[in-house]
Amino acid sequence: IVIPFTNKDNEDKVLDYCYDLKNKLESIEYNEGNIWVIIDNSRVWWGRKFWDSVRRGIPLILKVWEKEMEKDSVTLVKRIDIENSDLISKWNLSSDLVSILDWIQDNIYTNALEFRNKNIVEVNSLEDFKKHFSKENPEFTICYSDPEVDEKREELLKELKATSRGI
Repeated sequence: IVIPFTNKDNEDKVLDYCYDLKNKLESIEYNEGNIWVIIDNSRVWWGRKFWDSVRRGIPLILKVWEKEMEKDSVTLVKRIDIENSDLISKWNLSSDLVSILDWIQDNIYTNALEFRNKNIVEVNSLEDFKKHFSKENPEFTICYSDPEVDEKREELLKELKATSRGI
């Protein structure tokens, strides 16, 4: 998403810059398609535009200020690292964008994999099963089950407030 920072004096100039940037970025191929670019030129406070973009999961936010336009640059904010922003030349952005998107994808995948692996619990006996599911408020539980679940097992699952899930 591109968030233009405008006032009455520079609105046309900033928006022209943003649309030029949008056309340049949408010509980049990524993941068997072209990159999508949205310009948020709504009449809403810029902070709200920014946090709405973060909340919607938009991976990259480009902020365009007049002072940056003079340097042919934009501020790039990555959703997974919003504390740090980078001033990037408009001319280098196209070449950097693909590697940035790959870095974001790799980072999200690695974090998800680590989270999954850290939270897998192997249960080899009914006693271990009861012990694990009897804990108060377990944060994350997955239970593997075969399709033929007998009544006794169903009662136990209900008692422990656990559900069967095949993944």
